[in-house]
Amino acid sequence: MTTSDESWSNKLRQIGDIERPDHYYLTEQHECVYFGEYTARKGWSHSKTNGTIHNLKKHPDTRHTMQWQHKLRTINWIGRLIRANLDPAALSRITFVPAPPSRPPTDAAYDDRMLQVCKAVGNDVDVRELLETAVHRPAAHESEERPGPEGLAQCIRFRQDQANLRPVADQIIIVDDVMVTGATFVACSQIIVEHHPGASIFGMFVARRVPERTLAIDEFDVWDF
Repeated sequence: MTTSDESWSNKLRQIGDIERPDHYYLTEQHECVYFGEYTARKGWSHSKTNGTIHNLKKHPDTRHTMQWQHKLRTINWIGRLIRANLDPAALSRITFVPAPPSRPPTDAAYDDRMLQVCKAVGNDVDVRELLETAVHRPAAHESEERPGPEGLAQCIRFRQDQANLRPVADQIIIVDDVMVTGATFVACSQIIVEHHPGASIFGMFVARRVPERTLAIDEFDVWDF
C-alpha cells in the first residue's frame, strides 16, 4: 500500500528552474518533462511513483512469474498516458527514441522496457531504436559512480540502420524511466544531433529522482527572522 500519491501526476510536468539543480548535467537549453517524483532507497511502498518505477524495472528473470504482469500493465499504462498528454495532430511529426538500457541487447539481462513503453503509445507513431548500448555500464540506480555525458557516450552507438528505415522527424522525443543526473539524456541528445543537426530534442521521463531531505523541517526555527 502506498503512503503518498502526491508524488505523481497524470499530466506531464516540466523540469524548470526549480527542478533543474537536482539534475546537474541539464542546462536551460534542455527541455524535459516528467510524470512523477521518485525517492531513492525508500522502497516501492513509499509513493505511487516509487511503486510505478519498481514495477517498470522488474528484472527479466521475473518474465515467467506473476510479477511480470505488473510490469506489462505499467508499460501499457505509461504508453497511454504519454499519448494522452500529446496533441494527436503532432504525433505524426515526432520520432520517439527509447533511451538505451545499461546492458547491450546480447546480454541475458537486457531489458527493452522503454522500447515497449514507446510502442505502447500507439501503432501509428514512429518509434525508432536510434541508440544502442555497445558496452555494458552500471545502471544509475545500482552504482554510486555515475559517469558524465562524455563517458556514457563512449558506451552508446548510433544505429544508422534504424535511421535509414525512413526519414527521422525534426522533433525527437527521448523516452526514459528515471532522470537522475541528466547525463544519459545529454549523451543521447549529443549523439543524435551529431547525425541529425537540425533536430529538436526533447526528454520525456516517467519520473525524476528527487533528493532526500537531510534536515527535518522542525529543525528550523521558522520565527527566527
